[in-house]
Amino acid sequence: LRLSQGTLVTEERERAARARVRRRYNIPADAVTFGCFRGLTPDKRLPQILDAFSALRAYLPESRLVLAGAPAEHYDLVADVRARGLQQDVVVTGYLDTDEDLTDCIAAVDVTLNLRWPTARELSGPWLRSLAAGKPSIVTDVMHMVDVASLDPRTWSRNGGGSETREAGGAGLHLLLEGHFLPV
Repeated sequence: LRLSQGTLVTEERERAARARVRRRYNIPADAVTFGCFRGLTPDKRLPQILDAFSALRAYLPESRLVLAGAPAEHYDLVADVRARGLQQDVVVTGYLDTDEDLTDCIAAVDVTLNLRWPTARELSGPWLRSLAAGKPSIVTDVMHMVDVASLDPRTWSRNGGGSETREAGGAGLHLLLEGHFLPV
């Protein structure tokens, strides 16, 4: 399978990237790490991601959030992180110079977050890169992905991948683990 974006990541490259990126950003080797990638704008649901990550810290105190990419000029991401007291647990890398740097950051996290809303029914480049890297992903449930098999987190029942239809609106999430949607 050839994806339009991203690099297939071998286990060896993942191990090396994970060690290198985590060392560079002072992330503990065993920390559960989430990541959002590329242009860091509010429509990637960054305020909501920060709120959810803040709530998650009660259950996973060693977890980290990696925000890898250039923040939007109209959104003060660092101030938003600071306002929630998360500056020790959220890594904001800034602009990544190369595709290899982006691939390494994706390879270094445990779960990717791709929650753009609203959408113009496009496919997310960072999500395609996450798929190529074999990373578990949480993505917004949107109309143009109705045929993508997923889990509805409200009921843990399977959606999509067949004849089911959903209303537009981004109410639920898709959950993808190790490059495959969980069977239910």
